[in-house]
Amino acid sequence: MDLDHDGNDEYISFESDPVHNKSDIHLLNSDFNLIDQVNFNGTIEYATHFDWTGDGIDEIVIAYTRNDSSFLRIIDHNANILAEAFLFSGKPRVDSSGTYAWTGQINSIFYTDIDGDGSKELIVFPDEAFAGAPRGVFVYDGHTFRLKWKYKIGPFILNKPVILDVNNDGKKEILFGTSAPCNGNKANGTDDRHSYLFLVDNTGYLLWRRPFGEQFTGVRTFYVDINGDGRPQVLAVVQKRYAGSSKPRIEIINPANGTPLAIRTFPYANPFSWNFAVLQSDRNPDKEFVISNKTGEVILLNSRFEEIRQKHL
Repeated sequence: MDLDHDGNDEYISFESDPVHNKSDIHLLNSDFNLIDQVNFNGTIEYATHFDWTGDGIDEIVIAYTRNDSSFLRIIDHNANILAEAFLFSGKPRVDSSGTYAWTGQINSIFYTDIDGDGSKELIVFPDEAFAGAPRGVFVYDGHTFRLKWKYKIGPFILNKPVILDVNNDGKKEILFGTSAPCNGNKANGTDDRHSYLFLVDNTGYLLWRRPFGEQFTGVRTFYVDINGDGRPQVLAVVQKRYAGSSKPRIEIINPANGTPLAIRTFPYANPFSWNFAVLQSDRNPDKEFVISNKTGEVILLNSRFEEIRQKHL
C-alpha cells in the first residue's frame, strides 16, 4: 500500500504471540528495508489504513485485543503512534459444551461521514466467533473516538458490510448480511440460529430486518453495478452449509425495504460453498457472476442470472 502517495509502496508484516498475548508490526519501505517496528501488548485482530489526520497521507489503523478489551491504535507512515482508544469489551462463553475464549474479532472498520455533518465517523463491526458477543455495528466519533451509538445483533456478520445512501439524502445507511453458526448469541430480537439481512440508519435505528434461514444458513451482500448503468444494486447470495429442502439462490434486493426485485434459485441438492465472485470478462459493461457448490461445480451466470456455462472440477 502507498501510504504517503509518493508512488512507492510500503509494506506491513505482522507477528503474533498468543501465548504471551503480544504482537508487533514491521513497517517496510518499497525496498523492503525496515522503517520501524511497533509493539502491541495484545493480539492484533484487524488492520486497515485511511487518512485520519486529513493531510493526504494514510495512517495505519490497528485493532488489537488485550485481556477482555479491544483497542484501536493509529500509526503514521513513519511508525509514530498518533492515537489510541478503547473500543469494546467481551468475555468468554461458558456453557454445557465447554469454554470458548473471547478474541475481540472484528469484521470491518470504515472511516466515513455517515450523518452528513461534515465530520467522519469510525464504524467498527465487532464479529465475535465462538464466544458469541459482541456482534453488530459500533459507531464512534472519528477523532475523539467517543462511542456515539451501537446496534448489537445475535448472528455472525458474514462478509464486508455495505455503506450506501438509500434515499439520496446525503446521509448513509448500513447494510449487512449474517449467518447462523449456532453459538447461542442473542441481541435485539435476533439470534444466531437464524440468518438475517439488516439495514440501520446513521443513528443506529433499525430500518428493516429480513430473516433468510435457520441454523447454518447465511446471506452475503454485494453492492455492484450489474448492467453498467451507473446505478449499483444490492445482491444477496443465500447459502447454506448442509443440503436440505431449501435451495441456494441469488436475489437483487430493494434496499429501501429488503424485498426481492429478482430471484434466481438453483436446483442443486448440494449447498453452495462460500465462494462467489463478480467479474467483467469482456468489454460488455454487464457483470458476470461465478458461483460454486461443495461438489466442485462452477457456474458462470450473466447479469440476468442466466447460465452461460457450467463445469465440474
